[in-house]
Amino acid sequence: MVRVGDKEHARPNVIRDVLWRLNYLAKHRRLHRPDPAVVFPYDKACYERGLIEA
Repeated sequence: MVRVGDKEHARPNVIRDVLWRLNYLAKHRRLHRPDPAVVFPYDKACYERGLIEA
């Protein structure tokens, strides 16, 4: 799930998430993880807390 209230902040976090999940030869060990407040796995609790809407 991606919270896109601030698109300029969301876009690089989506890119970081994709790069973090892929395995490739030039992957840098210090690749920054995406901000968990912006990119997060779906969970029913996220819906109940209002982080995502239906």
